[in-house]
Amino acid sequence: MKARPSDYKLFVGIIASIIRTVATFNWNFCDLLIILVSISLAERYKHLNEVVRFKISNSSPKRINWRKIKKTYIMMNELVKEADDIVSPLILLSCCVNVYQICVQTSEGIRYL
Repeated sequence: MKARPSDYKLFVGIIASIIRTVATFNWNFCDLLIILVSISLAERYKHLNEVVRFKISNSSPKRINWRKIKKTYIMMNELVKEADDIVSPLILLSCCVNVYQICVQTSEGIRYL
């Protein structure tokens, strides 16, 4: 029994729709991961700044344990470097996908004019 051309097109359409949905999910997940990692690292620095301001306002600068604060700052810098090594390729990939999507949507918009 031969497959009718309309059956084949329906099957290809379903597969293409599934692939597009999975690709869109991955694209959005990648963007969300980049955003969350960036926000979390920035919040850690904000928290350290708040701790330093609090300690300066509530005690004399000579009584503050600057070594502990410096150690925490160095650990945070190392964390940022490691995160940067991991997230940098994702950022590049995300930018490329975003530019591609903009180009596709623009060309579709021009096509319909």
